[in-house]
Amino acid sequence: MGRFVEIRQVAESLQRYTGIDSDLDIIIDSLCWLALERGGNCPGSRPGWASHDGRINEESNLGLNLLSAAAYLGYMPLVLDLLRQGYCSTKDNDLFPSPIRLAAWAGRADILEVLQEHLPDYDEFNPIQTFDGWRGKIGPGSVEGAAARGDLDMVCLAVYPPSRTVTSLDKASDIVDQKFGHVHQNSKIGFYLERGMRCTRSWDVYQYLGRFFEPGQGDDINFSLRFHVGAGNLDMVRHLLDAGADVVGREMPRGSPLVQAARACHEDVVDLLLARGADPNVRGLYRGGTVLTAAAKGGSLAILRKLLRAGARVVRGDKRTLLYAVMAEHTAMVELLLKMNIGDAKDRSLILGLALEGGLESMAEILQGWGASRP
Repeated sequence: MGRFVEIRQVAESLQRYTGIDSDLDIIIDSLCWLALERGGNCPGSRPGWASHDGRINEESNLGLNLLSAAAYLGYMPLVLDLLRQGYCSTKDNDLFPSPIRLAAWAGRADILEVLQEHLPDYDEFNPIQTFDGWRGKIGPGSVEGAAARGDLDMVCLAVYPPSRTVTSLDKASDIVDQKFGHVHQNSKIGFYLERGMRCTRSWDVYQYLGRFFEPGQGDDINFSLRFHVGAGNLDMVRHLLDAGADVVGREMPRGSPLVQAARACHEDVVDLLLARGADPNVRGLYRGGTVLTAAAKGGSLAILRKLLRAGARVVRGDKRTLLYAVMAEHTAMVELLLKMNIGDAKDRSLILGLALEGGLESMAEILQGWGASRP
């Protein structure tokens, strides 16, 4: 429970410092949503929350976490006090995102400007590290936060801070040490511009960020499609398909767009992809089974039925599809798959054993009713 204790400590410090009358539970709720992005997979464990192994044993940093919370919730006096104490707005403690990212994401333009004022134009202190080997008035983090918000004005503020040093009109369009329209894809700022393109829900923001790159560089629309399909960003998926993204996706590394949408349980995206010509029998480079497997893993019977109506072929030996449905205790899906004769006797016996091991008595009863025997 260590990291959840940290969240409570931040909430209590925030309440104590600001003297706000808000119920502590409300503050904790707000902060938990911030932490969810980082620690949802491994709650309570610092190794699971850390972004890389080098920070696993790093001690908790209450002041830095407090700066993130204050930037997000808009407590300017606390932000100023913590900056005077020397806390850096581009860093984080692997609990919340960085203060500068949160200020941009929350639309706190006044706080974002203050954070920018306390940073150099550009400072590269570790040329090898792409993520956190530099800092400056534009981040890292602020462009990504503003893009995720989908606010073009906030993106412009993140990219062109009012406090930046401009020595001549010729440099008025510079971003870090590169010119607008000539940012290299593999540069540090290029990396974050691409991340902004992949997390935004705004087509205007996507296009604006893309114009920073050199011709022929920048985000690949097929690669970007993968992120937006998985996130369920329907409008972005539609725009990317209109721009020529591959709806079939035979070579996509994590599966075709249809596989990814089914696995993430985005029914509206599945509808759009099918309407645009997606082939339900193309899995891309997905090794986790068929598109029906992805639907079963996502737990959506509605999507599975849509795919079947669209012509998805049933693979009799596809034990993974049946296994996912059983592990989710999805009775209707399990019954449907058994009627479709998915899984041979050996597969069903193996899945029955796993169901019994997991205490899934209702699933074991259904499997045995269809002739599965104990392994």
